[in-house]
Amino acid sequence: MILEIDDDFSDEIVVNVLADMYVSMNSMLKNGMVKHEDDIAAYKEVLPAIETVGKWFSIDFAAEIKKAKKRKNK
Repeated sequence: MILEIDDDFSDEIVVNVLADMYVSMNSMLKNGMVKHEDDIAAYKEVLPAIETVGKWFSIDFAAEIKKAKKRKNK
């Protein structure tokens, strides 16, 4: 089976996954769920990278993060 997806839809998928990942990782850091110093440092390094990549796929990635927060809080 071959499934063809246009570029805009695939970008939307990537943006949603990145935003969800950002919200989840940020929440884990804030709630003290990440215990090891190496992991904490890695999370703090990855979060800005997710923002950078998210901006490649979305004009307003900050708004996408807000949407992801709302989805998580439902």
